[in-house]
Amino acid sequence: MNSTGLYNSNRLGFRGVEYLGGGLKARFSLESGFSGGTAAGASELFGRQATVGLGGSWGAIDIGRQLSVSAKTISGYDPFSLKYLSIIPLARETIGKSSARFNNDVQYTGKFGNFTTRAEYVPGEVAGSTKTGTALATGGTYAAGPFSVGAAFTKWDDFGGIGFDRTQATIGAAYTIGATRIAGGYIDDKINTSGTDTTPKNTWIGVAYNFTPAIALTGAYYRTKGRLANLPREKNLLIVGATYAFSKRTNLHVEIDKNRFSGAAIVNGQTSQTGIARGLNHTF
Repeated sequence: MNSTGLYNSNRLGFRGVEYLGGGLKARFSLESGFSGGTAAGASELFGRQATVGLGGSWGAIDIGRQLSVSAKTISGYDPFSLKYLSIIPLARETIGKSSARFNNDVQYTGKFGNFTTRAEYVPGEVAGSTKTGTALATGGTYAAGPFSVGAAFTKWDDFGGIGFDRTQATIGAAYTIGATRIAGGYIDDKINTSGTDTTPKNTWIGVAYNFTPAIALTGAYYRTKGRLANLPREKNLLIVGATYAFSKRTNLHVEIDKNRFSGAAIVNGQTSQTGIARGLNHTF
């Protein structure tokens, strides 16, 4: 068996905080992925996260490799809360240099009452240009009682080389009533590739229900629609997942998913795909 994790990606990390006085604190976070079958590490030592930052009553600034503002905002209205990302398309569709992450990301987070605001700047590090490769983003989440809503906007210049530009906007909401949580969202992604515009659109909605404190069931529908090589493409995913919590740190999970493909999304004549998976998740 060779697995990098299903419910959660396998990870090993280190975090530290030092209080500097006057409400100011320094912090760092390092996180690496690995295979549970072979113990092989990722190609980057701390490819999941590598940040250092300062925080206080005014918020926090973190610098390094980290999830983009868009990804952190979307996590609040993904029905699966960014689980099963090897199956669910959000990690691939959310803007970022790789796996919805940016390198050398300077990111601000501030929490003021019910509102969380985020902003980021990613330098392009291209000699002779202050624009090529840079990304700018802003986002916010408002959460009050059972309701939350979030949105983010990112502009990434020349992300793949000269003539490549990308802008991404996302919005979504979640509502909890009793043991039921309903969440849905939308991503509009405009990509300019040497003068050819494509606009992938992702839409999703789902419901989670906690039968008991230990047993939960979540079902969701995700649609990715756009163009590839000037041909229409569409992917529709229906996924249902159940978890049984042995404790706060350990759960058993199982999922079944059904993908349907059309247009340029069809590869080797395959128009549909069904998957079933199970596993044990433990945090420490």
